[in-house]
Amino acid sequence: MVRTWAAHLSARAACRVVVPDYRLAPAHPHPAGLDDARAVMDALLSEGPRASIVVSGDSAGGGLALSFLLALRDAGESLPAGCMLASPWLDLSRDRRAVPGLVRRELMLSPGGLEACALAYAPRADWAAPSVSPLLAGHGGLPPLLIQAGSEELLASDAERLAASASAAGADVTYTRWPRMWHVFVLHPGLVAAADCAVAQAAWFVDAVTAV
Repeated sequence: MVRTWAAHLSARAACRVVVPDYRLAPAHPHPAGLDDARAVMDALLSEGPRASIVVSGDSAGGGLALSFLLALRDAGESLPAGCMLASPWLDLSRDRRAVPGLVRRELMLSPGGLEACALAYAPRADWAAPSVSPLLAGHGGLPPLLIQAGSEELLASDAERLAASASAAGADVTYTRWPRMWHVFVLHPGLVAAADCAVAQAAWFVDAVTAV
């Protein structure tokens, strides 16, 4: 699904889209993914400037993308031109059972499944660490953000909370919440009209942040 999204984005924005194959939990728990993100960025920087790069991620990959940006910021390094997050999972410590209406409407995720994935990624004691749950970090000094989510997904509050926090910290944030859409609906362009709109918005964002 990600490669389909990447192909549509590449065609619309006339850009190269790199889909890295990074290490995953439980075989490779945190911080293996962050280390691999750094390696991918270093490889891309050998081909072009950081200002030509837009970082992106969906679901748990959205959390990884934001954690990576925060690591670059905290190290005092220059940041990429922007970041796109689709249905991001940003807070592993949050009890997803707290909103039973969303639990009933969610088509793909369950609170128990998310908890199992979180335990595979990092010990429970580490869930509140900003490198694991980047929603709990400060969000000042970030590049422009495009945040996309569906109204019916269990992680909808993560996208909304990040948009509010980053905007309050002075970041340039574009946040769109599609009604009646499910988790990572954006990965279905060509099949779902809302996903086509989301890809068009992503192409606009890439053009806007890399043109300056």
